[in-house]
Amino acid sequence: PTPGTPGRVFSGSPGLLGTIAGSSAGLLAQSYRPHPGDAIDCAVAEFVNQPQHSASRALFCRLQEGSYLYGTQRARLRVLPGRSVEALLGDAWVPLEEFVQHMQGAQGIHLQRARDAAVRAPAFAAG
Repeated sequence: PTPGTPGRVFSGSPGLLGTIAGSSAGLLAQSYRPHPGDAIDCAVAEFVNQPQHSASRALFCRLQEGSYLYGTQRARLRVLPGRSVEALLGDAWVPLEEFVQHMQGAQGIHLQRARDAAVRAPAFAAG
């Protein structure tokens, strides 16, 4: 994907997601921008743009409505009434937060890289 492509970690327009510097640190600090008209992707953006889920932000990549890559794993997501997001884990639908926690083992290396990059990001922005 290229900067500005919905469904990936890139900044949107100022005022919507804020202005982000064009440095390598800026890419990591940017918000997930949902695909226009996709309610599932909007809910995913709301989830991953929360500070406590920032490490998982870089692991979600929208393939098509309801279909994502989470790191290297395909994931099927849905939105329930009330805007809660669920992911298919095996043969059961679970809350997205539970899915992310479960996948930390399989995707741990990707999460660690995202965390390490986020910790180094302020140093890049300053220089």
